[in-house]
Amino acid sequence: MRTNVYIDGFNLYYGALKGTSYKWLDPRRLAAELLPRHEIGKVCYCTARLEDERGNSGPRRRQNIYLRALRTLPNLEIVFGTFRKRTKRRPLVEQIEGLPSIVTIAEWEEKKTDVNLTTEMIFDGFKRDYDQALVISNDTDLVRPIGRVRDELDIPVVVANPFPVIRTPREIYRAASRVVRVRDSHLSASQLPDEMLDSQGRKIRKPARW
Repeated sequence: MRTNVYIDGFNLYYGALKGTSYKWLDPRRLAAELLPRHEIGKVCYCTARLEDERGNSGPRRRQNIYLRALRTLPNLEIVFGTFRKRTKRRPLVEQIEGLPSIVTIAEWEEKKTDVNLTTEMIFDGFKRDYDQALVISNDTDLVRPIGRVRDELDIPVVVANPFPVIRTPREIYRAASRVVRVRDSHLSASQLPDEMLDSQGRKIRKPARW
């Protein structure tokens, strides 16, 4: 079955990759591991560019290397959202001596990923670009578009939960055609080569530390 893949990059990272040795991930191979015997078509990888945090450029640099590696993969599209830094006032859960009960915090928020993923999946569905969709995310914000693609477009949608211990919400089970879970065995079988070449023949090396 011809299957397009729609990935919430940060949901996948925080669910399955953070703190592991599997960050050098090939999303196309992961989709093939999750759905063997299916034909993997377009892969839409939704993410946002990281900002330097307190002078630490390491995460942004490593992300850029990884994005370069992803661009070498066939039929993979990277769709960018944004990070916004916002100042908010929040009450303290427990009072701390010397601090007021309400404090001002700075918070980074990722924006547009769920909207971008939804837009690509529905637009491709209307074009009949796939016979089945695979959504890699555990975000309940995607419940309604998943259900609409399944029910209104009559196209099955498989959801892959990247969190090993967090349950898939009931809303996702009800909206999806089927739910699977991303496991370590899928991730270990889906790693990119340590060294690759970009379209100009320049080397891309897996970061030594991540």
